[in-house]
Amino acid sequence: MTAANRAELTELFRALTARAAFLTAGGTPPPTSPNAPPSDDRLLGPTVLPPSFSHIAFGSGQLPATATDGAG
Repeated sequence: MTAANRAELTELFRALTARAAFLTAGGTPPPTSPNAPPSDDRLLGPTVLPPSFSHIAFGSGQLPATATDGAG
């Protein structure tokens, strides 16, 4: 993902932070448009359970070198 300017980058990180907070806390996702993809996995039910971990990382520094240098 890229951002064209500081405002877009700020909005991107706000959206990522909000999603990470929801995923670590668990709960029921908000309803979506009928044309949107499902907000849950439709296998375990409509409620997202909090995980047994609490670490979520953003940034290429968290990825193995092969994920960022184009090597396979």
